[in-house]
Amino acid sequence: MDLQVNAITKVLKDISQMSNIYGAALFSNHGILITSHLPNSIDKRQFCAMCATMAGAALTAGISIGNHNVEQLTVRFDEHYLLCEICTEEILLVIVIDKHEEMNMSILTPFISEIKKLSNNI
Repeated sequence: MDLQVNAITKVLKDISQMSNIYGAALFSNHGILITSHLPNSIDKRQFCAMCATMAGAALTAGISIGNHNVEQLTVRFDEHYLLCEICTEEILLVIVIDKHEEMNMSILTPFISEIKKLSNNI
């Protein structure tokens, strides 16, 4: 498990080094931080707990309309986007993207795929 977490931490660091990425984190569906590469100005534990709450609310809303699977959640703020990806039933990924820079989201696809693959072994 430690090897997978270390590998994911490296991928999060690689994502965060992109010019339009503010940071990224991996956490449980209960909001427990697994690993992150977020700025020190963010309370990582609180941030992950709130992202897990948002994902849980989206799942509940989906169930009430007959859709049982949430794949991705996107939230737009004044200056950032939150992209929350469901990696497994128990593990979520959030990427904070600078809204003011143009971003081709497909650039993130290989990173997200790698994290999902590694998350299956946690």
